Amino acid sequence: MTVFEQKIYNTHLRTLRISQNKPFKYRKEFKSLEGTDTELQVRRLAHLFGTHKHIKIDLFFEAPYKVYNDTSPCYLDYYLSHKAIKAYSLYIKKLKYEDPDSEPQLRFIIDSFNFIKSFCIENNIAISEYCDFSKGVTYSFLEHLKHFQVSPYALFNYKNFEINLLRTDKDILYFVLSEEYVENFYVFRNRYLQSKKCKKLSELAFEKINNS
Repeated sequence: MTVFEQKIYNTHLRTLRISQNKPFKYRKEFKSLEGTDTELQVRRLAHLFGTHKHIKIDLFFEAPYKVYNDTSPCYLDYYLSHKAIKAYSLYIKKLKYEDPDSEPQLRFIIDSFNFIKSFCIENNIAISEYCDFSKGVTYSFLEHLKHFQVSPYALFNYKNFEINLLRTDKDILYFVLSEEYVENFYVFRNRYLQSKKCKKLSELAFEKINNS
């Protein structure tokens, strides 16, 4: 197995064991899995994640447990089904509307700034230019919001975030982000301003990457 495939296997193993309230230990030996159904399933999942790079692997494996509140174990074959894709979509939608001070949202803010930093380095732009950058007809940050790669609670630090969002044609916004998400924009903004942890963490993280 490749390093990436090993990571996929161990992420699934961790999620499975946690769902059963059991201790887990990352697997280090993979030679015994060669030629098995497990190796084939992991390889197919690696292809899925490689093709759809926006999918967050840890959230993909967590999704069925968080969406359906089911304690039944989900094995690798389940994650190759359409049910798994649907569960992931529902879970991402759920996470988007969670309290900004919740643990998943706070973790996502840190992940967002790490993503922004990598994106800016890759595209040779300053951190401050992120919300003005576009590779096509729309701002790149809109695609990143769509695919849950960045949090709106991270982007409120950018002066041009709201300006560029509001100057974008509404039909395009509805197409990229969904009408529900766009119409909830000021709900997100108010939650951000009223938060106890989110706003402070977001400002500190933004300052850190902006000065790095």
